[in-house]
Amino acid sequence: MKFHPIKALKALWSVLKGYLYELKQNRRYMNNWQRSSPDYWSLSSELIFYYHKLEKGLSMPGESRFFGAAPARQTCKLLDEWVSSGFSQNDSVFLGAVESLRGYFKRMPEPVPEELRGLNVAIKGYLENIEPCDELSTPIPKLFTQENQLTFIEELATRRRSVRNFIKKPVELEFIERAVSVAQKAPSACNRQPCKLHLYSNGELQQKLLKYQNGNRGFGQDIPLLGILTSDSRSFFDHTEKNEPYLDAGLFLMGFIYALEAQGISSCCLNWCVSPWEDQQVRKLTTIAPSEKIITYLAIGYAADDCVVPRSPRRSVESILNYHG
Repeated sequence: MKFHPIKALKALWSVLKGYLYELKQNRRYMNNWQRSSPDYWSLSSELIFYYHKLEKGLSMPGESRFFGAAPARQTCKLLDEWVSSGFSQNDSVFLGAVESLRGYFKRMPEPVPEELRGLNVAIKGYLENIEPCDELSTPIPKLFTQENQLTFIEELATRRRSVRNFIKKPVELEFIERAVSVAQKAPSACNRQPCKLHLYSNGELQQKLLKYQNGNRGFGQDIPLLGILTSDSRSFFDHTEKNEPYLDAGLFLMGFIYALEAQGISSCCLNWCVSPWEDQQVRKLTTIAPSEKIITYLAIGYAADDCVVPRSPRRSVESILNYHG
């Protein structure tokens, strides 16, 4: 095969542009939470990161002991920043932080040693001024699942298939909201929950958006509701977390799809494998923030009665599972 140096250089430049595009976004928004102005998403992510350290410590096995003065101090500092920034003190993130401090306060030694008096006063200030919020108190008892409930999830996973034949029936927003609520229960790095779901029902806008996605030919024109799942880079603090936006989004997405299926709503994930140019064009058409990584498109709707789906055989369990003892 004859080597074409110009074609090779063009191909290499295309690859480099893709990597540089992501590097630029990561460098700008995964920035150790350095805020020059009030930024709700960045501040709330950092606050969750630190107060979740306290939650985890409170749930550890073994004898009850004091721990975590550094994250407790940082939690108080971030709560102060929250208040000075004017963000709502009824927000679940703010109240969750206070409730974590409430649980943590019970672990503080008595009498309070000199080096912890400032922390003690700071925590007391919030506990005395913020009413207890029982639904956010932490830690809580583990709810155990009965073994025989596995049958339901097995049947749900078996029924779920990617659907490409929808009826022209709007998808009720309350069903979407309930599915999002389920998806939010998925694990995420330090509970930071970076995902956002953008929905588009306007047919004309849908077609403009689908023009930049390469997997909707033959059915894209009939999608009742188009979703775009993103992951906000401001939820993460540096390059070591570069994989987390995708991991957290994948966990969220699977819970969301299963919750749709459990309500009789079908879906089809549409890959977002594009160049920087396509990514930029979609952003021009939407209000998706520059800090949000587009993870996937998602076709959502009710399957037609005569709908057929690919069988999509799965690999054997033996080819996937590797037990190392």
